[in-house]
Amino acid sequence: MVYIKSKSFHSSKKSSEIILLNLLIFIFVIVLGFVYLFQTNQLISYAYQIRQQKINLKNLHQTNQSLKLEIIHLQSPGNLEEKASELGLVKVERPLYLSQEKEVAFRK
Repeated sequence: MVYIKSKSFHSSKKSSEIILLNLLIFIFVIVLGFVYLFQTNQLISYAYQIRQQKINLKNLHQTNQSLKLEIIHLQSPGNLEEKASELGLVKVERPLYLSQEKEVAFRK
């Protein structure tokens, strides 16, 4: 038996190949769209995190400055004298230093 292929068979084969090619292109475009949406979402998320970290850094700088000012205030001589008098400490007019005239060694 001999089969003769008709022109309609060739055209249906070509049309199915074209449909398959169009389907593959469509799927590729859809996948690219999802990748684009995912990357855009990640970019926006990172930008938000960076903005929050900058705000946090600014707040930390302000806190650091206020703490430095508080340290300067607490270490001031006037403040130290006030705290010493609150604790009942007395200001010494002439300090007495102990001196060791002889060197002494201890035995265990």
